[in-house]
Amino acid sequence: MNHLSRFPLCGLLLVMMMSVGCRRQGDHFSHASAREAAERFYASLISGRYDEYVMAHNGADSLPTAYRSQLVDLAGQFMAQQQSARGGILSATATNDTLMEADSSARVYLDIVFADSLCEQVSLPLLFRDGKWRLR
Repeated sequence: MNHLSRFPLCGLLLVMMMSVGCRRQGDHFSHASAREAAERFYASLISGRYDEYVMAHNGADSLPTAYRSQLVDLAGQFMAQQQSARGGILSATATNDTLMEADSSARVYLDIVFADSLCEQVSLPLLFRDGKWRLR
């Protein structure tokens, strides 16, 4: 007689523990973590931490320093344009997302609120690489 048949609850617990332990992406590949990452990326842009925003992009660490510096300048120019046109961006709140396990990616939808009370929704593509979310 099989030992697991004597204790069906133990067998069920063993199967559940194995299935949780074998997840491909781990605990961070989730709706909540994708939304938090998208909000964090936009928060760095809003607060003027443009280098942090650029470095959040997939592959940014392998870009030549001069090119990465140009991207930082472009992020600053974008925010200056938003400041001039709409009084600046006040907040970015994730409202929806779609996870795609096949390529470990997500699309997070953010409501962007501007100082002139205008609200726009933007879609932010993300990749899950090396245990963390990156901008695509």
